[in-house]
This record gives sequence, C-alpha cells and structure tokens, in this order.
Amino acid sequence: MLSQTEYEDTLWKYNNIPQSITGKNRKNIRQLYRKKLIEHQYASTYPPFQSSPYELIFLNFKTSEKILNKLINIINSSSLFVLDTESVCVFKKENKSALIQFQIITRELNTYILIIEIHHLPKPHTSTFALIKTVFESLFQSNNQIYVWGPIEELENFTQFGLFTSEQIHRCMYKNLQNDFKLYWCKNHAHDSTISKCICEQCLGIQANNPWSIQDAVGHQLHKWLDKRLTRSPFDIGLDPNLVQLNSNQVEYRQMITRYAADDCDAMFQLLVSMDLINQQQSSPLVPEELDDGLELLLFDIDQQYEHELLEQHQLTTTTDNTSNDEPMELSTSHDNQMLNTNNDEPMELSPSPDNQMLNTNNDELGEEDDQRTPPVEPELESERRRHRRPSITEDAKRKIHNRGCTLRQRRKYYRHEIIRNNFDPRFTVRNIKDILRQLRIPVTAVNFSLPSPVTGRRKLYIGIKNSFELKSSERKIYTLFTREHYEQFKHTKEKLSRRRGEYNHDQHYHRHDRHDRYHHHTR
Repeated sequence: MLSQTEYEDTLWKYNNIPQSITGKNRKNIRQLYRKKLIEHQYASTYPPFQSSPYELIFLNFKTSEKILNKLINIINSSSLFVLDTESVCVFKKENKSALIQFQIITRELNTYILIIEIHHLPKPHTSTFALIKTVFESLFQSNNQIYVWGPIEELENFTQFGLFTSEQIHRCMYKNLQNDFKLYWCKNHAHDSTISKCICEQCLGIQANNPWSIQDAVGHQLHKWLDKRLTRSPFDIGLDPNLVQLNSNQVEYRQMITRYAADDCDAMFQLLVSMDLINQQQSSPLVPEELDDGLELLLFDIDQQYEHELLEQHQLTTTTDNTSNDEPMELSTSHDNQMLNTNNDEPMELSPSPDNQMLNTNNDELGEEDDQRTPPVEPELESERRRHRRPSITEDAKRKIHNRGCTLRQRRKYYRHEIIRNNFDPRFTVRNIKDILRQLRIPVTAVNFSLPSPVTGRRKLYIGIKNSFELKSSERKIYTLFTREHYEQFKHTKEKLSRRRGEYNHDQHYHRHDRHDRYHHHTR
C-alpha cells in the first residue's frame, strides 16, 4: 500500500503527464499510474489474499523421476484442474513464454500446484523430459475439465518446447472462468437504485463489453487483495531454489515471484468454490510452501522499475530525434546499474531516491539549496573553523581525486550515446562483443557490463555509440544479436574456425618438415 505522500504523488503524475510524451508511450505510462492507484485502493480496502493449503512442486531438470511418477498417478485419478501461464516482457519484441502453472484438484479437494519452468527443462533425450511430457499427456485428456482465466490459445506459444502439441491442447474440456464470472456477477448483482452502494457492473465502473480482471473478481467476490505488483517479473530466472546456489536476497525474491504465480491459480480455485461450481468439503490440509511475507516488497517494486524504463525510452527518443542537442543523455541508476551520466532535460520531475542520486565529484561548487542549508558562520571564526574542519590533503590523495574525476568525465563522454541490452547472454565477453561490432562497422566508443543484480543475478550490457545519428541504425543492426541463440551460433562458428586453423597449422608443419627432409636428402 502506498503512503499518503506516494499516493498523492502518483495521482498527480496520473493527471499531469507531460504533453511531450505522446502516442503509445503516453498510454503505457498512464496505464502504469492507473494500476498503481487501483492496487492502492484494493490494498487499503481488503486484507491480503491468503492461499488455501496446497503442495508446491517445481518441474525442471532437477525434478526426480519418483516425484514425476507420483504426479502422473495423481493427475490420472483427478479430472478437475486450474491452469495459468506467465511470460516475460522483452523490449521491442513479443513476450517470451516462461512458466506454466496448473493446480490439481483432487476429489477430496486437496490441491497440488505445479510450476513448470520452461527455460530450465532437462534435455529432450533424457528420461526426465519424457516423464514431463507424460504429465501433460495425462493432463490433456478428453474427460478432464480445465479452468482458465481468458482464452486457452495463449497455451499455443508453449508448443515450441516439445512438451505437447496443439492437438493435445484441444482434447479436453475448457471453461473460461473469466466469462463465467461475468455472467455470474450480472445474474446475482443486478442494478438496484434503492441501496446506497450498488455493486452491479455499471456502478463498479466495469463496462458491459469488458472482461473482469482476476484482481477485480477476487476483490469484489472474495473481499481480498490479490497483489499484482509482480506482473512484470523475470519469471525465467529459475524459481526453484535447488537449481543453483543463491544468496538470501535471491531466495526471498524468487519466493515472492513463486507466490505470485501460485496465487493466480489458487485465486481461481477459491472463486470456483465461492461460486458453487465445485463443492467445498472438509479436506485434510497439505503443508504449503513456506514463503516469507515479511520481506518489504517495495525493495523490488517492478512497476517502479518499469516506470523508469518508460521515461528513459521517451528520453532516448527525444534525444535521438533532436540531433542538434549536445547535452548527454541520462542513464537510469538502479540496484544493478552503476553507470553514470547527466541530463538537464527530464520529461517530469521524479521524487528523489538513492537510485536516482548522481555522483558529484566537484567539491567546490554548491547549488542554491546547499547554500541555504549551510548554517551562517561568523567572519572572525570562519578561517579557524575551516582549519580544524578540513584536514590537509596529501599529494597522493589529490592525484586519486584528479584521476577519479578524469575517469568520470571520460565515462560520460564514451556513453553519451548508448544502447542498453537487458536480455543478452552473459557468456559473451567484452572482446567478443567488440569484435562482432567492428565486423558490422558500428562505431563503438566503449562496451561494458553492469554489476549483477542482487536479486535476479542478471547484468546489463552497455554499448557506447560514437555519433547520435548512428544510434538508431546501430540498434537495428544488433537487434537480434548477443542473445542465447546468437551465442550458440557464435560458439559453433568459433569452433569451426579453430578446427580449420588447427588443420592449417598441421599442414604447414607437415610441409615444413617435408621441405627439411628433401633439403637434407639433396645435400647428401
């Protein structure tokens, strides 16, 4: 929930988006602020959503065959399921499919939530992969009924991973709970002008042609706040804590994303019970996955990061189109970005935070605010206080300060016009990237990586471009480069050239020895 100051700040930004931001970017920023306000309304009105007891199971290359066989038996003995998917937003590309989560509802209403991590599956030729395919074969049976929130066609994007086919998807009976809930609400909550707070669709502000969001349904039907602040999370980072060794922050962050993905399924299950579509019975409780609710979610506010990205995108477009402007662009600083730049033309004023503070290396210049905050000093005591307050600086310290200032000025110059890539393969080295860019005749000033994020472990790639008018063309050239697929091609080409070089060196060695033998034979 937002504080009163944050709420007023968000409301002001929602109503005062600068006129310089137009088109799709303006629509996205307005929608972002609107979602924040809606989130605040539900958070301040209802208690947080509490999941029902379930057992959480990850399906990836670490899953044992024993667990998979057990799941297949449970699915075969059940006929009611809830299914959902999650994807990852990729800049200027289609969303990347990341998770499939479905909830198995047994006859006793015990539930299991399975999270299939698409980007962490075992190799296709392994027995574990075959068993995961069998899990989906058992799920997509004609006698099974699967509830989804929205169209089932979004599952078609996952057929590329080889777990199931398009024909298998359409075998079973699907129920779009989103449509069913709309009909249910209209039937049970008709307009009533005699009461002060009518909860029909029209009075709630939901148009007749618009579907309900699951957050609205949970809020008005279950009177709970379903937290949706992690909608834009990196669901492909590997949520199972057994995949890789993680620090405490990374574990807690993955627990929050896991809770978000599981709650989407469990919210549909609770709606089904509330709407009497399935009968709630007394069930033996299962031990759910213990997740930490005490972690402050604002530390990893994805919406705040997305807001900065939208504003940066507007700044990038404005700066690129205006080639006569010689002021350098600003780089967003965050918990995983330590790059430095300055900018004097921001589209809107953002509230100051540690992530947006810029480093000032000039200790002699003070702004007006600093002058006003400095307490008055009597003239006769000024020199004495300065003598006691400012220790003498050694020559070595002066040299370090000078070198640091030169480094920062050089960095601002090199990254004055830059390209930022979030979805690059970290196996590329700086030398690899520079060689590829030289082959494409892209005028590069510098290439560097950010520090790994403390929560996701990922890094950003920064490419400095020499001229502003070559920024867009350079971005188009590297649009599909430095990805995982590109690295596999790059690795294959590199190995091929290495083999050719080895064969060439072997031939040269053979001919050199052959000439040596012939020379000695001739001299004898």
